[in-house]
Amino acid sequence: MSWLTLFIEFGGQVLLGSAIIAMGIWLSNLAYETIFRIHGANSGGVANIARFAFSGW
Repeated sequence: MSWLTLFIEFGGQVLLGSAIIAMGIWLSNLAYETIFRIHGANSGGVANIARFAFSGW
């Protein structure tokens, strides 16, 4: 394998990983906003727990 092939393959893996992380962040924010919207201001703690669970931080 040439260096160019390895570089292109690594770049593809980085892009895929970035897309997976971005989707996780998007889903965590969606869960937070949905819980907060449905249950109101008193659900901030539960909404943050859901955000943490989805994002994996």
